[in-house]
Amino acid sequence: MRAILQIQPPLQLMSPIRVSINGNDRTLDQVTPSWLKEQIEGRRASGQVVCVKVQIMSGSLNVALSTPGCAGDGGGGGGRRPTPSEQAIFDLWEKRGLNDNDFLVGQLNAFLSQIKNMV
Repeated sequence: MRAILQIQPPLQLMSPIRVSINGNDRTLDQVTPSWLKEQIEGRRASGQVVCVKVQIMSGSLNVALSTPGCAGDGGGGGGRRPTPSEQAIFDLWEKRGLNDNDFLVGQLNAFLSQIKNMV
């Protein structure tokens, strides 16, 4: 029998913020405004529904956010109340209009820029 060893990077080296657009995943440091525009506007132009997911796992933060285009994708609320820091992120998501189907690329980019400073 042969064993396979998979080495994971230490947790501190893993990005605490991940962004996924229709399954195309990137860490926040790999996300650029041009990539966001290409992914979102390109999919909309071809008639696709856009599903954006943002996952934040850092210290006491454990947040998963998704746009309405991800409906039926297994998302939903967790089993506990959010911490004040997590609630601030949920409130920012709402404030930036990311709970609307017709959100703008600039709104998502602004949200990502702001949470970078919060984490």
